[in-house]
Amino acid sequence: MLLSMRSMQVVMSLVFFGSSLMASDWPQWRGPDRNAQSDERLASTDWVKNPPKHLWTTSGFGEGFASVAVVKGALYTLGNTDGGQAVIAAKADDGNILWKKVITDSNPKHSYEGPRCTPSVDGDRLYVVTSDGSIACLKSDNGDVVVIQPSDEMVRQILGVAGQDLLKSFNSRLPGRINQTYAL
Repeated sequence: MLLSMRSMQVVMSLVFFGSSLMASDWPQWRGPDRNAQSDERLASTDWVKNPPKHLWTTSGFGEGFASVAVVKGALYTLGNTDGGQAVIAAKADDGNILWKKVITDSNPKHSYEGPRCTPSVDGDRLYVVTSDGSIACLKSDNGDVVVIQPSDEMVRQILGVAGQDLLKSFNSRLPGRINQTYAL
């Protein structure tokens, strides 16, 4: 059975982050300290003799090139789905989808179609950047949208955004928080 590119990315993420799914959070691009280093130690470095255990394979994540964030047993990512670009939360231990929220009206068209950001989790908020450059803040427990800031027309037509949504704190006008962390 052939796996889609998106399914393969989720499986590979589990191979590389499998041991950290149960222990350490990976809340943003390149990990908690943005240095691509985990505090977890592999049981074996000889993957020919002792390959990592395949934890699970899933479907329903859509297509694209987004990475994953893992926090408190939940895995977050994005994918192109039938209804548009969606943010997906799944159980990190078995891949069952907890919630899925479509955040674009359609799937943005670019030379490499699909989202390419790593979601960032800060407390009860989840931040993503769609491939058309829109920035969204959702509640991490249920996917309810707090705010979506559409990108401007030039970004949508020319770039096809692939940047990571690094977090920066500043006073914003988002509802519900004063010193809000927001994706830039």
